Amino acid sequence: GHKNICEKLSSWTIKAGVRNFDTVEQMNNAIVKSINDIVGSDDILVCLGDWSFGGIENIYTFWSRLICKNIYLIPGNHDHHIKKDKVLPNASFGEQPSDLFVILPELYKFKYGKETIIYCHYPLEQWEDMDKGSIHIHGHTHHTLDNSEINKKYRRIDVGWTIEKPVYLLDDIISEMKNRATKEHYGNNIVL
Repeated sequence: GHKNICEKLSSWTIKAGVRNFDTVEQMNNAIVKSINDIVGSDDILVCLGDWSFGGIENIYTFWSRLICKNIYLIPGNHDHHIKKDKVLPNASFGEQPSDLFVILPELYKFKYGKETIIYCHYPLEQWEDMDKGSIHIHGHTHHTLDNSEINKKYRRIDVGWTIEKPVYLLDDIISEMKNRATKEHYGNNIVL
């Protein structure tokens, strides 16, 4: 629901990270379709923030269009209605975001097989065990950091929605990250 992310509507002076759509509706439909094409009703969908934009009604509108209802959300900077758990005006029974999503902490660490995964809406410069190969998965930056030195040396990836890669499967991310070096680290310098 964010018009500035649509190339033809954007008023942003820097166009990096915008999506090639003429209208917000085209973009919204493409996002919903891409999720529904891959994520089934028994799957778990994890959203790393910025669920919707353009009014509190869009929270329920987008949720209701998805097949998957097992949705985990790490709130992003545009999720203030969700963070405040406001009643959704267009929901059938006065649902709140906490009725629709499993709300995770802003920084969420877990084990997936042998891998340590760290979710956060924002990209981190450093994260726990980054030099030992932990994987940091984030959103927020619209892929503008994909070629950064940190991404080349460590296992960090932006999973924001793009046409080229609309949905990231966790197993695919882990497979892709196996090729990333993790030997270098920042050290333990302390500056006060």
